Amino acid sequence: MQQQLLRRRACSTVLVLLAAAATSAAAKDAEIQITPNMKMQVKQLSMDDLPKPSNPYAGKAYAGCEGGYCTSADAELEAQFWRAAGKGKAKAVKKLLANEALNITRNIVPDSEGFARVVDVAVWTASANGHVDVMKVLLKHPGVKDLYKYEDGHTLDLAAMAGHKAMVQLLLQEEMPVGPSAMAHAAHYNHSDIMGLLVSKPMDLKAAMQAISGGGNPKMASVIIQALKMSEAANAEENAKRQTRHDFMAEYVQIAATKGNVEVLRQLLADYDIPWTAAQHLVKSAAENGNRDVFHLIMSAKSIQQDQEELEEAVGSALKVAAETGQEAIADYLIQKHPNEAKQHCKPVVFRAFKYGHFNIADAMTEELCSVDKQGAKLKEAEWLGKLAVAAREGDAAAAKELLQNPDSNKLVAKLQHRMVSIMSALCAATGSGLGKLSRAPLH
Repeated sequence: MQQQLLRRRACSTVLVLLAAAATSAAAKDAEIQITPNMKMQVKQLSMDDLPKPSNPYAGKAYAGCEGGYCTSADAELEAQFWRAAGKGKAKAVKKLLANEALNITRNIVPDSEGFARVVDVAVWTASANGHVDVMKVLLKHPGVKDLYKYEDGHTLDLAAMAGHKAMVQLLLQEEMPVGPSAMAHAAHYNHSDIMGLLVSKPMDLKAAMQAISGGGNPKMASVIIQALKMSEAANAEENAKRQTRHDFMAEYVQIAATKGNVEVLRQLLADYDIPWTAAQHLVKSAAENGNRDVFHLIMSAKSIQQDQEELEEAVGSALKVAAETGQEAIADYLIQKHPNEAKQHCKPVVFRAFKYGHFNIADAMTEELCSVDKQGAKLKEAEWLGKLAVAAREGDAAAAKELLQNPDSNKLVAKLQHRMVSIMSALCAATGSGLGKLSRAPLH
């Protein structure tokens, strides 16, 4: 178990942050013709449209404890109500709703901390768990649907995230509010069937495209991309007046490249030339991802291929990333496709490959492109570090202990990058060797 933990800690983790994007223009709704038989309602969001951390029902009439927070008259009755909704017991929910002692409109949290009524918990729980029969009972209860006139679509968002198609269908049929983020939630979790239900509803196109870029269905991606193009064309005059504009396409390409979403990336690049300002960052992301097809698409950008300096920088950056992360497919690609440029970076790349324990990459470079004195002092040090890194990744405590017998081990480990020091620290803790102090050695 400990070795498995070490291996998991040693693996690099790609963090993809999907944040809802909004334009700086004033909010403007539009209807876009996607195909001859399909229209899409598009809502462009301004920063003022984004949710604020306040009571969404402020200034609006709602029932329950004279419109505010109060203590429960029967906490156990409310708990029974929530449990029944969470377990999908529609008959029990109906019976509890008929009990006059149950105040479903009571706000269960202090007003200063938010707003959630007793019935909200049941509705949201039913939606998140896909309990359609329970939701039918709740929405048929007198006055409940009216409570959600001002909701931002949270109930439907929960069903879209969880992939409950039948629940989404019911909520749409009952005309429950659909928020602009519903499509993005469905796309983020790759629920294509639900995306199909929401395609004609108002949406935040940019948030949806961000989510799809991270791993969505290519067919739905083509619909959203087409809608983005039409929205861009419809707002061309207004956009031309802006002094600066954020390049959202570069952001979508970055997400798709990082996640290895080849088909969506191919669609994004069909009508988009990566600018030189974004090219080098994208090359590094694609190299770290390790997908050869993704890397080829990024490297094929005109901004890289038509500028020799950009190409040389891209090859060097990618080789160094491959040497650190062990992406052999990327190193092989560059050695085959760009040998002249790769040769310029041979020695530093070989050194990094040794240092991080990716010896196959070092061998490929020296066999194909250049000769390196493997008996040199610096490369010997790097080789020792690389062997220790391999021991850490594989959870081989015995090999690590043997290597750490080197009297210069403290000095050598201090030369590692911070992320490798963390691996060493974890390994030392696992071996019980008392060498955790290595992780606190000064970094060079």
